[in-house]
Amino acid sequence: MRLNLYVEDTAGRVAYEHLARMWCESQGIPCEQVRAIAPPFNDVLDKMGLLVEKAVRDGFDCIVFVVDREVAPERKRQIRMIHQQCEQICRSLADSDRVNVTVGLVVARTCLECWILADAQAIVEFACRNNRQGYHDAPQRGDTETISPSAATDEITRILREVGRRAKKDTSRLKYEKSAIAAIAAKMENLPIASRRNKSLAEFCERVTCKQSDCGQQPDW
Repeated sequence: MRLNLYVEDTAGRVAYEHLARMWCESQGIPCEQVRAIAPPFNDVLDKMGLLVEKAVRDGFDCIVFVVDREVAPERKRQIRMIHQQCEQICRSLADSDRVNVTVGLVVARTCLECWILADAQAIVEFACRNNRQGYHDAPQRGDTETISPSAATDEITRILREVGRRAKKDTSRLKYEKSAIAAIAAKMENLPIASRRNKSLAEFCERVTCKQSDCGQQPDW
């Protein structure tokens, strides 16, 4: 399998690659290549079919789109448009000679920060590097699907500061930076368990297995 991800979160592009690769490995699914691209959102709205064609020409047989649900009034209409395009694409693939190509869609209700909070220990492993300094386990919250982006960022910062405090470091200026998202995601060794704590992450993991296209999927709002 060769997986092409089209994602909306430009800064999280590499994190999505890590998560998809790790999930496939955990499920014993051979994945020769994972590539994540962050095209302009308008291209997803207007040129979804062309994006699929480009990925297929590049040799990918599984294409998954990841878009954010958000709360802006116009986003509901945009998501419906994307669902309609996905439906048309997967039906046309079924009627063509590209029956081995699958197309998936993930409408994420939560941000990547909420996803990594589903495995708080990954944040600790990232912060500790090779120096544990007595900090072994991070308190793990349950469901992270309902956390706001700002609250998730604050929680990650709190964990990073606690690791620094136990290492007797000055943490007054320490805070989570988006540039760290890929490195933290790469530490998520308990992804099967973490996916139970965040529905959007679970849907992402399901889609990247590329078992079938998302024909018939309807928006839930």
